[in-house]
Amino acid sequence: MKNNVRKSIAGALQLPSEVALDQVRIILTGQNNMLAENHKGIIEYGRSKIVFRINSGFVEVLGEGLTISSLQSEELAISGEIIAICFVGEDGR
Repeated sequence: MKNNVRKSIAGALQLPSEVALDQVRIILTGQNNMLAENHKGIIEYGRSKIVFRINSGFVEVLGEGLTISSLQSEELAISGEIIAICFVGEDGR
């Protein structure tokens, strides 16, 4: 119900749904750069795996030579060879 109200308000104000619904927005450029907007913090950081929190759980980025090239309060940029991006819910699935 709460999301339906937010969707209606977003539509009326012509806001992107990810802003109104507090959802992550991921932009992947090729296989080497990723920008995540609306993240909630870094959970794990390594050269082959980066995990960050989102409103509905976690995102795991798997690859080789991964680095965090930029970290801001709501934006996270990852560089390196990205092999997989996995969305994990609060319950671990």
